[in-house]
Amino acid sequence: MTVYTGSYQISDLENELIGMLHGTSLSQIQNEFGAYNRAARRVVGDVDPQETKMLAQFGKVYNGVFDYPVFTDLKGNKIIDLFPAANRTLLDNYKQNYNKSFDLWKDYTLQPDFTMKYSGAVRTIRLNASNLVAGTQINAADAPTDNGSWITGGGASNVQQNSLFYTDGVAGSVQCQLNAGQTTGYFENSTMNPIDLTQNQQNNADQFFWIYIPDVTATTAVELRFGSSAANYYVLSGINTDFLGNAWVNGWNCIKVPFTSVSNVGTPVISAINYIRVTFTYNSTLQQQILINQFYSRIGVIFTGSYYSRYLFRDGTTNLFKEKVTSLNDYINLDTDGYNLMLFAAGCELVQQQQGLDALFYDANQFEQRYQSALASYTQKYKSEIIKPTTTYYKQKQSSYRRYFGQNYKNC
Repeated sequence: MTVYTGSYQISDLENELIGMLHGTSLSQIQNEFGAYNRAARRVVGDVDPQETKMLAQFGKVYNGVFDYPVFTDLKGNKIIDLFPAANRTLLDNYKQNYNKSFDLWKDYTLQPDFTMKYSGAVRTIRLNASNLVAGTQINAADAPTDNGSWITGGGASNVQQNSLFYTDGVAGSVQCQLNAGQTTGYFENSTMNPIDLTQNQQNNADQFFWIYIPDVTATTAVELRFGSSAANYYVLSGINTDFLGNAWVNGWNCIKVPFTSVSNVGTPVISAINYIRVTFTYNSTLQQQILINQFYSRIGVIFTGSYYSRYLFRDGTTNLFKEKVTSLNDYINLDTDGYNLMLFAAGCELVQQQQGLDALFYDANQFEQRYQSALASYTQKYKSEIIKPTTTYYKQKQSSYRRYFGQNYKNC
């Protein structure tokens, strides 16, 4: 049987407030639930209540893959911990960084770290799992003849190296154009060095690669084939989102193909993968800069995250956690001393609509003072456990003799 921390309901809160506001009802209050929601936002804005800690699976994390969805109810950047679901080691100690520092150092640092990313009202987390096992490179696709020969077919032609646009900071990518008048075109390599994916990869790993699309309105889907020959391969068609499930953007898009999602054609030999074909479906207009880069097989590790939730309420019927009050039967996710924070914060909101001198000169001050007292007491007892973002500051060397002040010297 699940025993929840918060046992106070909104109806309990309301009954207490009725007595504290010298009345037998709250009939003067307009949008009472709105006042409770404002009070809740104040509480979770002022403190990280220990009762709102959540422990949930984060999903699969991969070495060399940096962007992931984040917990829906996460409060801001209030991450407490991130770690593998099993076999955690001392290296699994993640620090929070700022966006720019994370991006600059993500390929070089040996310190696992993360940063919160906001873009277009969408929040994700960037995670550098530098201590996980690196993926297996199938083909770098950094030049047409670097590992086997990349050729084109269908509506694709003019294969060449693009030495300006690539994703790994090494050499380049493979480029073609999609010609007008056709609807599919492909890159293909059947002469590359064979790669053995039998070491825990089959049915466990996910395949990652990058595509560069200059105009997402003209390209509708991608198909990946990989196997041991043009007659024996694994295939996934109809790919039209990036590996996070988001719509493609103009430019680079990272694609993920789970091994469990592919179909078999013929009898591919998993220990001798030496064939790749990437087919683009498009709207028959000319596209002159289609790129592919960096084919990897990566094994993901399921992570767990501990964090502070912004959901201060729990549905009185379903027990689902939520951010806003919708019923007097909803529960408040706070223990006894935490509940007082909500009580006094709600009083501060409600008293604004009360009439008379008591509300103006006494009740408002009393609620605010008691709220501040409860807040100080709570924060003293329950310290926030969040991983605060850090940055590096460089101390300049002192060129003067001030560094010697205060030291004792003896005659030599």
